[in-house]
Amino acid sequence: MLTIIGSQAQKKRDFTKYIAESTETVIEDETLLLWRRYAQITYSVFRDPLEELQRTPNLKMQNVIAFDKTQQTMRPAYFICVDEETESVLVIFRGTKSFSDLITDLHCSSIRHKYGYCHKGMLIAAQWFYNNRFIKQILHRTLELYPDYKLRLLGHSLGGGTAAILSTLWREQEFPTVKSYAFACPPILSNFLAGECADYVTSFVNGDDFVVRLSMTAIEELRKDVSEYPWKEEMMRDIQNTAIVKFASGVKSYASGIFSRGVGLVKAGASYAYGTVETVPTSINGEQLVQINAVPSAPESSPVRLPPAPVEEMYPSIPLEEKELDDVVSDSSSPSSIVQVSFTEVNSGESSPKDPNRKRRRKGKTSDADQAHFIINEYENLVVSLFPAGKIYQIRLIEDKVHIKNAKQEEYTKIILSESWKEDHRMIHYQNNLLAYPTKKELATHEELPNSPTDFIHLSVGK
Repeated sequence: MLTIIGSQAQKKRDFTKYIAESTETVIEDETLLLWRRYAQITYSVFRDPLEELQRTPNLKMQNVIAFDKTQQTMRPAYFICVDEETESVLVIFRGTKSFSDLITDLHCSSIRHKYGYCHKGMLIAAQWFYNNRFIKQILHRTLELYPDYKLRLLGHSLGGGTAAILSTLWREQEFPTVKSYAFACPPILSNFLAGECADYVTSFVNGDDFVVRLSMTAIEELRKDVSEYPWKEEMMRDIQNTAIVKFASGVKSYASGIFSRGVGLVKAGASYAYGTVETVPTSINGEQLVQINAVPSAPESSPVRLPPAPVEEMYPSIPLEEKELDDVVSDSSSPSSIVQVSFTEVNSGESSPKDPNRKRRRKGKTSDADQAHFIINEYENLVVSLFPAGKIYQIRLIEDKVHIKNAKQEEYTKIILSESWKEDHRMIHYQNNLLAYPTKKELATHEELPNSPTDFIHLSVGK
């Protein structure tokens, strides 16, 4: 699916089916309150100073165990704390913020992992934490101090992907009950592995968040969609409705009316199309000009019209397919020469000479030979499709009302270039939309819901 921003062909999207599917998704109040709390903490810990955390997410200073907000290549920033409200020991990973984080993101080839494939950069980042004895000792001692608490991994974007992969590693040996909650989780696991961890990995997708769909295979599909999209027709349709073209059309009509009388002045040597013309040498103020007398090739009732310039010269950057100058034959030996111009219709079906060195544009699926450069080695390639991990919940704000539904991995194989594709990725929108989604108790308590998510956020936070 490809939506072109700013195009007149862009149509209002129909979410009727999505809204109907969201009504079938049942979210318990306890679960929703847990999601809200985790979203607030994930948003706040890397944004606000430590003293502010006591006020906004109500996180006590004595419950902060360890953190490192610096970033390194293949290792995102992390924050370890104890949350009494959810009775959890939390490890939060930050999303992409620096160039070092971007390098981790760009290691996006699919590398063999278990019995499938995984995002290379985020797997290396998860293995850094998996092999770090210091962090594991801190978590073991904290869980000993809080025996009834649960270990939970949180993260946004790069941090969400790292948290999801690390939970699959730690669950095998170190922490068998660990779970992760990934906001804007990128495509990190092949289809089977992504679905296998649905019991302990929960991913959230807000609107048309592009990072969730940004895999190498999705980029290749986007490239194909862009190359096959009728850009020329869309551009011409938009240009024809602009004021500058309307003005140029008026100038053209005015000039055509002047030349339709059969007389005009141009510089010597200039050639004009649209019929046969007769030239007579003359001069004005010493400059050599040519007087043009129209010689109609059609009956006298159909005079030849000569525009001031070909349309191709008015818009040199826009390839027009109406008419094409094919051949100009001029005999300058006579003072009163006749210039004959012939035209060829581009769409007439006649084949024009082709450049033998020009590459043909392939249509359809890419062949195995074309995909050869995507294969790096036996364990790493760029062909395998990756998906967000675990159980996915799609969040959408439609007409000032938030709808959440349980989604499938296959729904995130193509990039959607909508008006909000970048804004939907911000963590604050994940937090606000979860706060705006009412619990059953809130629905029963308030007869009329607020008109916007912002109003509902103030209502929820003020309780």
